Amino acid sequence: AMATFDEAMKKFPTRSDLYNYYGEVLAEQGGYDSAIGAFEKAIELDSTNPLPYVNQAISLFQTSGQPDRALTLIREALKVDPECELAVAALSQIYLQMGMFEESLAMLRRAVDLAKSEEEMISAITFRETTAAQFRFMKEHPELLSKMMGGGM
Repeated sequence: AMATFDEAMKKFPTRSDLYNYYGEVLAEQGGYDSAIGAFEKAIELDSTNPLPYVNQAISLFQTSGQPDRALTLIREALKVDPECELAVAALSQIYLQMGMFEESLAMLRRAVDLAKSEEEMISAITFRETTAAQFRFMKEHPELLSKMMGGGM
């Protein structure tokens, strides 16, 4: 697959989508630094494509724990395309992992609004309601949460 990408990028060096997909393959294989470089190249070639912003944000967040940089990149993706479902989903996930439940729920509500199929809507609603239930539990039972987190059970 990598040889095919190399050949395609030589033939079409200005195609942003090629670099984005190449970055996705690299990230799947654990080559995050190279993937981030490919996403940066994709953005350089076409700053109106939201996908490489999101992919770079996810890679950065997963590998370097740079939440501020990841959030900035996803917000850039949403400036480019305010209805980018991938950006909304990624932002919700990052907020959730950072413990920002209210912000995550806001993005999940938006994901429901952006759903293009019944299946997507069901998935978004299920995730939103699960997240809301976790958040309610944490607010209503902080003493149980601290026991669970501290292993005191």
